[in-house]
Amino acid sequence: MIFNNPTDRPASYTSESDEESLSNLVRLVEDPDIAKTIRFDEMSVEEGSSHADVQGGDTKMGELGLVYPMIRINDVILALKNIRSMSISVSDFIPTIRLNLIYEDSVFISKNPPKDGDMLSLFIRTDSDAIQYLRDDFIITSCNTSKGSNGNTSSRTSITGKLFIPGFDSKSVTSGYTGSSRSILRQLCKDFGIGFAFNDYDDTEDFQNWIRCKEPCETFIRSVTSHAWKNGTSFFKSWVDLYYNLCFVNVNKFLLSDENNEVVDVTFATNILNMYNQLTVDTSTGNAKMLPKFLTNSTNFSGTPFYIEKWDPINNSTSVSFNNGYETVTRSYLHNQNVINKDDNNCFVTLKNIPAYDQTKTDYMIILRGRAKYEEGQNPDNEQARINYDFVNTYTRDIWSGVQYTLNDDDDKKDSMQWSGNVHKNYNNAPYHNSQNINELNKIYIKAQCQGLCLQIMRGERVPVYIIHENTLSADKYNRFSDNDVPSDVNRFYTGYYIVDSIEYTFTPIKDGDVSPYKTTFILKRREWPTPEAI
Repeated sequence: MIFNNPTDRPASYTSESDEESLSNLVRLVEDPDIAKTIRFDEMSVEEGSSHADVQGGDTKMGELGLVYPMIRINDVILALKNIRSMSISVSDFIPTIRLNLIYEDSVFISKNPPKDGDMLSLFIRTDSDAIQYLRDDFIITSCNTSKGSNGNTSSRTSITGKLFIPGFDSKSVTSGYTGSSRSILRQLCKDFGIGFAFNDYDDTEDFQNWIRCKEPCETFIRSVTSHAWKNGTSFFKSWVDLYYNLCFVNVNKFLLSDENNEVVDVTFATNILNMYNQLTVDTSTGNAKMLPKFLTNSTNFSGTPFYIEKWDPINNSTSVSFNNGYETVTRSYLHNQNVINKDDNNCFVTLKNIPAYDQTKTDYMIILRGRAKYEEGQNPDNEQARINYDFVNTYTRDIWSGVQYTLNDDDDKKDSMQWSGNVHKNYNNAPYHNSQNINELNKIYIKAQCQGLCLQIMRGERVPVYIIHENTLSADKYNRFSDNDVPSDVNRFYTGYYIVDSIEYTFTPIKDGDVSPYKTTFILKRREWPTPEAI
C-alpha cells in the first residue's frame, strides 16, 4: 500500500476551470498554471500485512491513516498505543505539528531518536474518496524526552515540527524580482515547486523592484504581502497550507456582501438539514454526494464533522482599538528625480487608513469604532446623548513612514533605464493599511470545536455558521413559522457568514462516549456585526 505524494492527491481547492468558480460567490482557487513539482519519499507498507509487522501493534492495515494518523519517524511507523496526542496547527504562516508519545521502554529513544534534519511523515484520510487527504512531511524542530523514575521504565517524548519545503529556510540566496506582488509570489511558487491559490483574479497595483537579500523565503513573502497594494478597499494576507499551496488572499473579497451570499436563515439551515437527511452513499463505488459547507451547533448534525459541539465568543475589541487605533494616518515623502526636476511641491503625502467596511452594512450593522458621534438635530437632545462625542478621533494613530523613492506614474514600466525610483507609490503606507484592516477582524470572533476530522473546510474559505439556542433544529417546527416568529431559538448575533482564519486538527485515542478521536477547531472571523437583540 503506497500513500502518495502531494502532487498526486485530489485538488484541495476549486479549480479555475470548475463551473462553480464562474458564479458570483468568491472562492479560493488553485492556479492551474503553477505545477506542484515538490516530491518526498513515499510512505508504503506491504499490502496484506498487519500493523504488528511494522511496529508491534495490533491494528490492521486498513486502519492506517483512517482510525488514527499514520506517522513515520526514521522509518518507524508509530503504533496507536504509543500516541498520546497529536495536534496540527494551520494558524501561522506555515503549518506546525506537535506530537506527544509514550513508550514502556527506552528502545525508541535509544535506537531511533529524532535528530537534526529528521522528518516526521504524516498521512491522514477520511472514508470518502471525494475528500482530499493529508500527506505531509514536517521537519522536526525540537524533541524532548523525560524518563520515568522509581523503577518506572516508561518514557514520554514531545516532538514539534513545521511543514518542510526544500530550500524555504535558506538564507544564502540574494535575488531580485520585477513585477507586481501577485506576480512575484506566483514566480516563487514555481521556483519552489508548490502551488499558488488566490481569490482575486485582478492583479495588484504595486509594480516595482523586489529584493530578497539573504533572508528565508518566509521572511521575504511576509514582506511582499505586507507591502501589497491594490486599492483602498483591498487588503492582503498569505500563508502556506497543508496541501503545499501558497495562499495569497484579498481578504475583503470575502467580506463584501455584493460579491457573496449573505443570508443564513431558518430556510437556509433546514434545506441543508434535509439534504443531509437524504444523503446516500453508493457503497459499490465509494462515491459520496457533494453537499454545501456549513457549520452549526444543531444536534441534528451530530456525528458529522460540521457539528459544533463547543463554541466560545472571543472579544478583544478594546485592546485592539487601544493598540492600533480606530484609524491610522500615515505621512511620507515621495522622492524621485522627476519630482525634483518638476519642482513639484506635492511630494508630501498623507493617507488616512480607515477599515474598509462594507458600505451596504454600515446603516444597520455594528462597526467596532467606539460610540456614535453626537450630531445636533439627528440624535436625542439630552445630556446622555451629548457625551457621545467622536471616539474615532480619540484613538487615531499618526505615523511618519519616512522617505520612499517612488516609481513615477508617467514612466514606461517596461523600460527600466527610465525609472526614477524603485517602489510603488503606496509602498510605505501598505503595511499600515493591511494591518489596520486585518486587526479589525481580531476584535470579536468565534472559536468553534467540531466533532471529527473536517477536511472539507479549509483556511481562508468563507462558510455559513448557524447558531441556535436549543441545539435542536426541527424542520417541521420551523416550517410552520416565518423567520420573525422564532427569534428566541436563533442566535442572530453570531449566526452568519465567517472567514476561516485558522484551523487546528487534534487527535487523542478514543475514549468511551467519544464520537471520534479527532477534533477540528476553527477560528471564525467577520467584521460587521448585527445589532444585539432586546432582552
